[in-house]
Amino acid sequence: MSRILALTIASTLVLTGLGYNIADAAPLNVVYVTHTPDSMTQYTPFLEGIFGAGNVNSTTGNFVNAHTDGAQQATLEAADLIIIGRQTTSGDYAAVGEPEYWNALNVPILLHSAYLVRANRLYWLTGGQRGLTSDSLDIDAPSDPIMAGVTPVGGEVKIYGASVGYSISSEAGTGILGTIVASDPAAGDNDVVIARWDGTEANYSSSSDKGGPGNRRIFFATPDSNDWLSVHMTADGKQMLTNSINYLVVPEPATMSLLALGGLAILRRRRRC
Repeated sequence: MSRILALTIASTLVLTGLGYNIADAAPLNVVYVTHTPDSMTQYTPFLEGIFGAGNVNSTTGNFVNAHTDGAQQATLEAADLIIIGRQTTSGDYAAVGEPEYWNALNVPILLHSAYLVRANRLYWLTGGQRGLTSDSLDIDAPSDPIMAGVTPVGGEVKIYGASVGYSISSEAGTGILGTIVASDPAAGDNDVVIARWDGTEANYSSSSDKGGPGNRRIFFATPDSNDWLSVHMTADGKQMLTNSINYLVVPEPATMSLLALGGLAILRRRRRC
């Protein structure tokens, strides 16, 4: 039983009094995609802060040429969440068939690399990438799920303790079929820093030819340091990242109800046996 299904059933059984133990739920199965494994060590403690200590199992690798590698595909497709780090060599994912495979994966993906999101890689956005040095973001969608519990001040949110340099998309949102959540805070500059797709879009953008999202997707540009999350990100920034992860892995209420009903049926069958 997946952790998401188990959590859903557990929430329902609290109300029905059938006594399901949440400790029986499988840990969150997360795959970190990176060429620099050390850059992702800061992530597991953060995820355990969301899902509980010991409730995160992780696998790390670069997964290059996954579209032709059955073993890599099995690992990726068994994940509850895939997190693609900033420290990836984006050109390794440009081979014919590779973008299409990643885009169609029926697993939620959180992508931190502005190099991979661009048009000549995965093609989630139509532009390229460029540098940004700032501690804040302009919030384009203050009511978005990613913004829950975060209040912009003057339309902006400070997500790092001090100005940091990192790469963002040079796309101002032209043709995007998802939602632009945050962008460059410079006046008149709408280049994308955070964007979200709910998985129902036919394509990521109107001009993309690499296929649409196979599940929920979030692009959340970050620095390429090994401590952007553990040291530099503010409480508001961490809340936005927490919201992003919860959005990706927790089903919609209607889906939760269906999963819970199915799970209850499974448990009743097991108890009769």
